[in-house]
Amino acid sequence: MSAPGNTRAMLGVILIGFASFLGLLYLLGSGEGGNVSGRGGNHAASAGLDGYRAMRKLAERQGYGVTLARDREALGQAALTVLTPPLNADGEELDDLIDRRRRDGPTIVILPKWVGMPAGEKPGWIRPYVPAAPTWVADVDAFDGLELVESEEPRRGWRGFGLQGDFPRDGEVISMRGGHWRSLVRDGEGRRLVAILDDGSAPFDLFESGALDGAGYDDDPDEWPLMVISEPDLVNNWGFADPAEALLAMKLLDVMASETEERRIVFDITLNGLAAESNVLSLAFRPPFLAATLCLLLAAIALGWRGTARFGPALAEDREIAFGKSQLVANSAALVERTRRFHLLGAPYAALMRRKLARRLGIARRGADRELEHEIDLRLLRRGRGDAAFTGPAAALRGSDKPADILRAARALKDLERTLL
Repeated sequence: MSAPGNTRAMLGVILIGFASFLGLLYLLGSGEGGNVSGRGGNHAASAGLDGYRAMRKLAERQGYGVTLARDREALGQAALTVLTPPLNADGEELDDLIDRRRRDGPTIVILPKWVGMPAGEKPGWIRPYVPAAPTWVADVDAFDGLELVESEEPRRGWRGFGLQGDFPRDGEVISMRGGHWRSLVRDGEGRRLVAILDDGSAPFDLFESGALDGAGYDDDPDEWPLMVISEPDLVNNWGFADPAEALLAMKLLDVMASETEERRIVFDITLNGLAAESNVLSLAFRPPFLAATLCLLLAAIALGWRGTARFGPALAEDREIAFGKSQLVANSAALVERTRRFHLLGAPYAALMRRKLARRLGIARRGADRELEHEIDLRLLRRGRGDAAFTGPAAALRGSDKPADILRAARALKDLERTLL
């Protein structure tokens, strides 16, 4: 039996290895641990000028529960969700996502603007190169009638929610016009920069604060509110260099989040190509494959326990075919019995006993077998063994073909040999 100390040490090694293996499987399946903030781009994990990491961090410090959505299932929550599609987004995919979000919870869509170039050696940092309005807006049904306007003229800053400020680049602003939208933030020329869909779903806080009049308010809307920000410099990392724009970003988040019961905000990064793709490993820990995975884990634990709790060393198994003369005789006997060739055993055994008795009686080998057998009978008679003879049992043995007769004759010859000294 193994010593108790050795058993505990082995069990500890197995448990540590098992826990490490499970941790590795989780990291591989979840995709955690990647530095998405160093990739750049217009998303909430980016630290570049066109990213929204500053807004995400500010929301966290204001007490919101903030999460980055790495899969589409996380976008089906009732919490406020911020979508930041890139310039090369799929319009049909975004249309389907916004349509589902109108039924799930409030949504803010921040339109892209900058085509950036890498700046310096720090990963994720960009230099805004040229502004560009997205062309997929026409593919989204919720944006029906909405038109984006690019301007290279100064806009004399922005105003909204009792705040005002300047743009990082005043001559490169994208505004919007048309459609069923109501302005919340305008530039100095009165053009929309932030708007909310005018279908009666606008949050009550906008009417209570006076940002909107009550003409379009519905106290029981069928869908959740949808807000669009056409000028991303109002809320991205570049714009957060101005405290007024940081205050504006928080007001927009607070207004939209007021429609939900929980103080949570979900920032989407799947549209930016940072989704955690499903693989075989992650599927193994999701229904319906989770049941089979748990069964395999329990079986592994049971095998490990049996391996450590075994009493004594493992027993060596016997050979299927043993070595030695006894096994050879047994195999030969089994072959004869299987083939039913018993009549072939008598003559060889009689010859074997003839040689043994001749050697025992000191008879030199000469003449035929019959003469040798006759000589054996004479020697036995001279020794006073007239009751014993070799010729009769030997002839009976050679003439027998039944197992009982063969054994009787063979036993007679063996007894004769054994009694000779």
